[in-house]
This record gives sequence, structure tokens and C-alpha cells, in this order.
Amino acid sequence: MSTKAKQIRAKIITRFQGISVIAGYKTNAGKRVFDWREEEVSKEEMPAICFRDLEEAKSPGAGGIYENIARIEVEVLSTGVDQVAVDLELDNLYSDILKAIAIDDMWDGLADTTEIDAMSKTIALKDQYYGAIKMVLVVEYEHDRWIP
Repeated sequence: MSTKAKQIRAKIITRFQGISVIAGYKTNAGKRVFDWREEEVSKEEMPAICFRDLEEAKSPGAGGIYENIARIEVEVLSTGVDQVAVDLELDNLYSDILKAIAIDDMWDGLADTTEIDAMSKTIALKDQYYGAIKMVLVVEYEHDRWIP
């Protein structure tokens, strides 16, 4: 992963950590943003946002520039006593993620653009209802050849 990719990733995490009702969002999921969390997120820690790198593709561009595409999985998690409430909170979490990205999808000029490539929603009943939305962010950026 290039140095610029790490800078972009840090900006995304910081932006997601700013998600709170006080800041004008619908949820307080920014309190629980997990980076490459291995263990399962407990119901006491939800709502939560989990963040994982998937892959990075690089291709040579014109003038000694590399064109890069980083794919990042973002998973938002919720739990509750009824399916309708969990579904609504998932929708609010998804809305908050979109709002956070929309502030500046170029991450202070480090990226060319950010798009959501795929999104899926699941809700399951165990001891109570658990829900998740998984989405893949595609971040396009450039950097000079031979400079990470």
C-alpha cells in the first residue's frame, strides 16, 4: 500500500469517527470505528463501523504518474429487539456514511474521486436482531512513479 493510500485511509477513518448526532448525523456510530478488527463486534458495541482494505490496483499513467484504485470494505453493524428498528438504523447508518463521504470525496485533494461500488444489507435473528450493511468504497488516486 502506498504512502498516499495510507494518508487517504487515515482521512476516511477520521471522517467516519466524526459521525455523531451532535455533528448533524442520524447516529453516533463514529464512537465505534474499528480498523481491521478480528474479533466479532459485541451487541454492546453497536452501532459500529468496521473498516478493511481489500485490494489496490496500480497502472502506469502518462508522464511518470501511477493511477491507483484502492478498494476498501466498510461494514456498518446494528442490533435491536425488532427487525423494523434494525432496518431503520441500518438505513440511517448508510445515510451517515454517504453524508460523511460527500463532505469531500477527494479527501483533502489526495484522491481523484470516491465511489461506492457495491452494497448489501442483511438482517438475521439470533438472541435478537442483528443487521449489517457492507459496501465497497473505490478510491481513485494518483502518485508520482517511484514515490509511494
